[in-house]
Amino acid sequence: MSARWSNHRLWHLGSPLQWAIWDALVAMGSMLLAFRLAPASKMIALVETHIRALPAAGIFATSSLLVSYALGSAYYTRFRSRSRVVLLILMLTLVALGLTSLVISFAIYKQIGRHIIGICALLFFGIEASVRLFWLGRITAASHHIIICSDAVYAEELCGLLKKATFPFDIVAIFGSEETDISRLQSALAAQSVHEIVVHDIPGSLKSQLLAPIDRGVAVSSMDAFAERHFLKIPCTFISPDWFFQIDFKQHHPFYHSTKRLLDILLALLGGLLAAPLLLVAILAIKLESRGPVMYTQIRVGQFQRPFIIWKLRTMRVGSECGGAQWAKTRDPRVTRIGRVLRKSRIDEIPQFWNILRGDMALIGPRPERPEFVDRLTQTIPFYRQRHLLKPGLTGWAQICYRYGSSEADAREKLSYDLYYLKNASLLLDLQILLQTIGAVARGSR
Repeated sequence: MSARWSNHRLWHLGSPLQWAIWDALVAMGSMLLAFRLAPASKMIALVETHIRALPAAGIFATSSLLVSYALGSAYYTRFRSRSRVVLLILMLTLVALGLTSLVISFAIYKQIGRHIIGICALLFFGIEASVRLFWLGRITAASHHIIICSDAVYAEELCGLLKKATFPFDIVAIFGSEETDISRLQSALAAQSVHEIVVHDIPGSLKSQLLAPIDRGVAVSSMDAFAERHFLKIPCTFISPDWFFQIDFKQHHPFYHSTKRLLDILLALLGGLLAAPLLLVAILAIKLESRGPVMYTQIRVGQFQRPFIIWKLRTMRVGSECGGAQWAKTRDPRVTRIGRVLRKSRIDEIPQFWNILRGDMALIGPRPERPEFVDRLTQTIPFYRQRHLLKPGLTGWAQICYRYGSSEADAREKLSYDLYYLKNASLLLDLQILLQTIGAVARGSR
């Protein structure tokens, strides 16, 4: 019983911020220890051309924290297997140390010994891989026992979600939301070990009866909170209009809104300047491959349903949508050869920095859709219109967590991630999304 509860508590040690801080601390310790263990370490410390231990440790710690977010290794949902954990930590080690060496060489005009780099890499990789593999082993040693208490339709949807979970869940029982079901639930709790009760749409008169399990240390969560915590998304079927009345919209806070807008302008200007050479090469390639305009404009739906014109590099043949608006497919035959490269690398979206400067879009937010699709999806998907409470973004939580959408089912799934961002929007989450987008672009995924 105690071991099972110990494993259950480990679920709550998996937040991205906790893992990223851990990565930074291990990186700092590994670098400081490497300076101690390296051959001729005392002599290196006296040579002016070599960087000293403390600045090197600080740079490596910062690099590890940022790269951890960029690769997604700060998310426990990425730890699907032991081999994947080892691969992620290996990539984290190599990229963070490479970034550290570059910063030291080009920004500080110093160098760091290869023995120090080698020892630091072995220490960092060994500690990180060991701790994460130990954590994975403990968390998968015993199932997370839950009881579902809701109508059959919602219980079935949650069961489908649990089948895709990274870690083992054990559904002890499923009850309805009537008074007789609540009394049967109390009997089930007395007979079996349960970690969490997941409820949905319980009548107010019965909610007080669920205080007894809480007094015994059993967690009681709503379905939307359960999905948010374990799957980093909020399915639209798990919420009601009351959900929008209860959450605190960060975009309504003056500090968050003003700071995000200032960062959008600065990063759009910087991104536009850095991407200008790529943009010129892409324009030339489009011109050489096919006739027609280089830029492609389209009406999209922005914040509060306001339409705006989005700018992109043309990646399809001219006249590809003569028959009306169509979903883009994975291997769309309308896309040109150059267009495939531009889409894969996201170079086609560079002109949207202009949309950000104009205020039509933000750097981070839900992707803007076309009015034809919005009208259709609003009628079939609950709360789809509410995603427009946020300003649309060049990248977003749904884009890094889910594949490129090309159907109504994909739109419904991406909405669950948009709702997660709507509730949890913050400057820290924006930083996570930005870094993971950079990692996705580097891997060539879209």
